[in-house]
Amino acid sequence: MPTGPPFAMPADYAQSLNGGGVDLSGTQPADGVLRSPFMQLKLKRTRVTDRLEPLEHEHLRVSDEDTANRALVAAPGHRLVVAQLDTGPQSMNGSWSKDPMMEGGTDKAEVRLVVGDRRQLLTPRPTIGTIFLVSAADGVPVRLELTDQGITQQMDLRTGATVHAGSAVLYHGDINRPSVGYAGTGTVTRGGATVQVNVKISAGRMVFEAWAPGVGWAKPGRAWLILGVTATSDGFDGYTKGGTLGVFFDIQNSSTYTLVLPGGQQIRARAGKDSTTTFGGTYSSATPVMFDVPDSLRTATLHIAPSGTVEAVQRDVRYPSNWAKAPAAQDFPIDLG
Repeated sequence: MPTGPPFAMPADYAQSLNGGGVDLSGTQPADGVLRSPFMQLKLKRTRVTDRLEPLEHEHLRVSDEDTANRALVAAPGHRLVVAQLDTGPQSMNGSWSKDPMMEGGTDKAEVRLVVGDRRQLLTPRPTIGTIFLVSAADGVPVRLELTDQGITQQMDLRTGATVHAGSAVLYHGDINRPSVGYAGTGTVTRGGATVQVNVKISAGRMVFEAWAPGVGWAKPGRAWLILGVTATSDGFDGYTKGGTLGVFFDIQNSSTYTLVLPGGQQIRARAGKDSTTTFGGTYSSATPVMFDVPDSLRTATLHIAPSGTVEAVQRDVRYPSNWAKAPAAQDFPIDLG
């Protein structure tokens, strides 16, 4: 197919383009990652050139003018900076993107394309495979800025080099499934009747991060270890079936969950929204149980000793009560790898 004359790019051109279906050639940056609580920007390719051939930009809407079958050439004294974000399905997700424990957190991440002293807020935000095409004179900074939860980080689009801010835990945090499955039995006695209460506690998700909804950034040298806990008890089941005594049990996180570090230091769970046991059913939404821990933590022991509010129910009246025999404590290993 014949080609037309080269298209001279405007000297101040700076745009983010839909890169769907495009895989530009270029250098894989050694760094090239910005990560925040709600977003991640991961650079796949970067390139600085004087010219883009027609086949390299044929799927990009570069200009309202007809650039089909025409090479794109840099303005005099300028070069074209071309950078593409990763195309992986999870490449844009931050730690709290679509997280079931995100209560209290709002995704307000902002991305800006910066060329020299010009700063352009990108709305909508970049997506998977977004291509940045910029005309810039040598020496003029060309970078992305990611601002989230009051912290701004930067990425050089020429090289992928980054300037990180905030806690380093952002870049070595962890999300996994711990092996926590507590099962214990307690008893409550009132008015000559005794009820056996089976308590089950599981943690289906564990997050080790620098920022968390509701509490914000961890202090320097610290991090948040968060367990998504589900708790059930069956002390009310017999009462609903005609029994004379029922038991409600609501767990208090700060007295139930203790993290024991390798050196023996004990850290109680942060007081806040407590775990709530349910009766005769499955609790589908995990309650976050949070610990303020050293950011160097890799292993610990989770000590579970069920404690909280115990209420006896007789003739549909609730009475404050206590365990006649409390559920026994149990320990579980925590390994962040």
